[in-house]
This record gives sequence, structure tokens and C-alpha cells, in this order.
Amino acid sequence: MYRKYVLFIVTIALIFAVVSAFTVAQDEQPKAPSLENVGTVAEIMDYRDQVAKKAYDDYRTRLQGLVDPPDNPELVRENQELRQDLMVECQATIGEAEIAAAEKMLAFASNDREKQRSYEILIQGLGRRSMLERRQYRKQIESEDLDLAELREKLIQFEPESMKCLAVLLDELDKSEVFRPIVNDQRFEEFMSRLNRIPDHRLTRAQFEELKKEFKVWMNVKLARGNPTNALKIIIQKAEYSGLIDESNIADKTLKEMVAYINSDECQLSEDEKKSAVMRFTGPLKRMMGASLDLYGRTLDDREFDWKALRGKYVLVEFTATWCGPCKLEIPGMLAAYRQYKDKDFEIVSVYIWQSEFDPVATVKTFVEEEQLPWIIVVEELTEKAGQPKQGQVYNIEGVPTMLLIDKEGKVISTEARGGELQRLLKEMLGG
Repeated sequence: MYRKYVLFIVTIALIFAVVSAFTVAQDEQPKAPSLENVGTVAEIMDYRDQVAKKAYDDYRTRLQGLVDPPDNPELVRENQELRQDLMVECQATIGEAEIAAAEKMLAFASNDREKQRSYEILIQGLGRRSMLERRQYRKQIESEDLDLAELREKLIQFEPESMKCLAVLLDELDKSEVFRPIVNDQRFEEFMSRLNRIPDHRLTRAQFEELKKEFKVWMNVKLARGNPTNALKIIIQKAEYSGLIDESNIADKTLKEMVAYINSDECQLSEDEKKSAVMRFTGPLKRMMGASLDLYGRTLDDREFDWKALRGKYVLVEFTATWCGPCKLEIPGMLAAYRQYKDKDFEIVSVYIWQSEFDPVATVKTFVEEEQLPWIIVVEELTEKAGQPKQGQVYNIEGVPTMLLIDKEGKVISTEARGGELQRLLKEMLGG
């Protein structure tokens, strides 16, 4: 009887221990980020960062199972579509968190600076949400019986609901001098987006002239983030792609036209701003389609980078940073491309710029080791220490990732070599 009682007590104790351990384990599981009970801007920003980290982690986890077999082109195409879907889904998840965070911040913002930050986050969130809306619309119209020209035209004309909401918000913010810089930046980004949506080979001469006029307008607008010189680069590229310009050296001629405008009385910039604007033209033109890239710098092990040694190979040149979320999203696709084509005259060079840490070299080294990046790494910090100018400045890089595909002669053949477009180009040139 005594033994039965002891056995009963031990059994109960074991059950209690197992239940307790399970409860503790459950408690230790990371909880989903929540805006409940947050009361400071810092806490709200932390919520946004947690959601972004989880979204990026989930995205990369789901990508791990996607393998592109060289003998199954249909599955490769399906994987490319799925990768794009997953990326858009990731961005949309972050966007919804940004919208919720901005609304929470606006509810108790006590000064214009906090309101401005709230509106900036809200605008970012609406922009990310629009990516999902565009993707959903594209899939919808792809099921219709449309030829390629009709499909492209519909995509160009489509305006996501989030962009309509954003337009209303910008009109309201534009009434305030305090918030007008936010409006200018966002409207310039929309101008850039409109430019990018113009299909290659379809820019007419009339459109070319109108876009140049619009560009001149933007040269007189104060922007915090954007740089109109990037818009001019795209305008020139579209004209060259279209083959409608019957003049030679269209890039040089357009550049001279814009420099003349900037130096004229019609341009309202100050003299110092005019000098800076003219200087900004040279960088983008050095990395335009057809330009001969001339990279240099110091690699992660502090050796001189030999750009000429890569002549005879197709090279993906990526200007990037360790803190850049969109840059991280590109890594799985780059790794897949590298593994598939590294033995077919293909190389990747990542140039790390804009690192603000106390020891940026150590930060880049840790990042490269964690991500297991097998290609060439160039670090701007080491380049500058060696007495050479930063390439981010030489090429006037204003956004990361900036990804250029270079041919075997060292000339730029794509300025949009990201995601599925990179795979398409490599397959076209190297097969497989």
C-alpha cells in the first residue's frame, strides 16, 4: 500500500514537471510583435523593426526549399515567380506594420518632428502595400486574353488603391510648409516610378521631350532624399533603348543641354547648388548602359582589387550595405545565380558603402561570414584609407542595392540586374 502511494505521488510529480516544462517552453517562444501597451516612439519603432526582421527571416526560410534544376526550365520559371511573390508578400507585411505604427505615432505625436516621422513611415507603408496591389493586379490581367502590348499598357495605367490614399494624404500635407519636403520627396519618387514603368523600346520622341521638361522642373525643387540626375539617366536610357533618336551620342548631347539649363538664369538654384548639380551628372553617366566601368578599391582582406583580371567574364557589380533590407532580399537569388553560372565565366563583386559603424570593416566581415557570401567583397572604408576616393561617390550611388551587369569587355549591359531579371539575362547569355 505504501509503495502504491509513493508510485502515485511520483507519477503526479512527473506529470506536473512535464506540464511545467511545456509551459515554460511555450513562454520562451518568441511572441509575435504587438502594438498593444506601447507608449513611446521608441517602442513603436521597435515594433516596426521586429516585424521587419521576422518578415525577412520568414522570407529567407521559405526560399531555402526553392532549387532551380538546370534540366527543368518550367520549374525554374515557377520558382522565379514564387520568389517574386514571396518578396512582395514580405514587403507588404512590413508595410502593414508601418501603417499601423504610423497611425499609433500620430495619435500621440506632440511636435512637428514626431508628426513628420510618422508621415514618412505611413508613406513608406502605403508604398509597400501598393507593391502587393500591383502584383495582384498583374496576376489578374495575365489570366485575360491580352497581347503583350495590351498587358503592358494596363500595368502602366493601373493605380493601386494605396496610391490613391497616398495622393490624398500628400495634397493635405502640401498645405503645410513644415511637411512640404516630405511631399516633394514622395512625388519625385512617383515620377521615378512612372519613368521605370515605361517599357523599354517604347519611348516616343514627343515623350522624350516632355520628360526632359519635367526633369527641368524637378531640378528646381528642394529634395531631401531624391536626386533628379537619376531621373535623367533613366530618360536617356529609355531613349537609347527605343532607337528612335536619330542623333549619335544622345547621352552626351542631353547632358550638355541640361548643364546649359542649370547654368542659365531660368534655373533657380544657387550658384553652389548649380556647381553641385553639374558634378552629380558625371557619376550616373559613368554607370549608364554602354559605359565602360572601371572599378578599383580594397577587398575585405585589404588587398588591391584587380578589376582587369575579370575581363572576359560577365560580372554582377552590386553596390550594397549590411543594414539594407532590400539588399538582403537579393542575396538568395544572387547565391543561386552564382552557383549555377560561376563555372561559366560569371562573377559577382559586392561593393559595401555607407557603413556608419565604429568598425565598418568588422561589420562587413561578420555579415559576409554569416551570409556565407563566396564572391569578391570590396570595402569602401579600406579604399578610402588607401587614399582612393569612394566609388559610391565616384559613381554617385544614391540608393542600395544598385546592381549592374557588366559584359566581358567591361561595359554595362543592364542597370536593373535584380531578381528574375538577373536570371533571365544570365540564361540568355550563358545558357542553362
